[in-house]
Amino acid sequence: MRQLMADMTSDHPSRKGINAFVEEAYRMARSYIRSSRNHAVIEHVLAANPDRDLALDVIADLFERDDRGRFVRIRSYFENLDPGIDLTTAVRRLVLGAASDGLFARYKEADGSLSRIVRNLKRAVGRRSGDLVLRRVRGRHVLLLNSADAERQHGADAPVELLDPWLREAMQGSVDLDRVLEAVATFFRSETAYAPRVQLITLALSIRSVSVRLQRSLPEAGTAPYVHDIKQMVRRACERIARSKYSFYVGRERISASEYEALCRAVEVRYLAHTELSHGHVASNSDAVREFMPDVTDTVYKARYRNIFEYLYQLTRDEILRELAPSATVGKVKDLKTG
Repeated sequence: MRQLMADMTSDHPSRKGINAFVEEAYRMARSYIRSSRNHAVIEHVLAANPDRDLALDVIADLFERDDRGRFVRIRSYFENLDPGIDLTTAVRRLVLGAASDGLFARYKEADGSLSRIVRNLKRAVGRRSGDLVLRRVRGRHVLLLNSADAERQHGADAPVELLDPWLREAMQGSVDLDRVLEAVATFFRSETAYAPRVQLITLALSIRSVSVRLQRSLPEAGTAPYVHDIKQMVRRACERIARSKYSFYVGRERISASEYEALCRAVEVRYLAHTELSHGHVASNSDAVREFMPDVTDTVYKARYRNIFEYLYQLTRDEILRELAPSATVGKVKDLKTG
């Protein structure tokens, strides 16, 4: 550990040392997230971007470099460290502190409209007669029909697609969460083949999605024009992000122009695969990258491309959301009231 940290705080950290420290920090961050009691925060951050590697994301700021390539935060931490502290303990404090700060920073960055809907749903459930209840299951809030028999409670969750028409009907004209919950309760009683439950974050995402679709009058998902429009939207977003970040990555010689182009094209493929519009064989981010760089192994992907790819993916997703919900619509979604 002493040799590794001497390498990381030097003027010229080695690639081997960087990879070793990243792996160690990543392991600590994953352990931190798994044992964290901040379930709601983690749930919200992941809902904003289900495809992100949260453990890697929350420690990313730890690897900030100056113009000479030195790790600023790591050097600063060890320069001011009490020499009496055990080195392993010091590294653990550094990483876990960064993970904690990073988690809450990502929470603040996440879509505020979603947390507003979740918060108002909880209040609306509390106002009801008790037919719907909230329970914490494996760290997540789940909305349940209180009167359901025990056998149904062990059934499979209903597909979200079945719930959407009920939400659309309840949200015509205005968004009243009391009316929405009444529709959910009726849905639970009607669809007896499924368990009468839904994760609260899933319900919030569905409400937001339906609200945007109603306000924009988009065609129904699954029709040819809709799929074509979404694909074009994804392509436009990818092209805008690719242009905006070209000088940062290629101009500063972080990666080559051909690598950058491949990553940008891979982001488009991965997004289309994730939304099930095409490229169904692409099951992971590294699979998407290998569509354009076939020789990239998982190890090379993690060491060289993962941070860049996930950052470009996040930017692209945000760009798509902005196009789907322009300022007027975003304002309406953020101002969802409980009635």
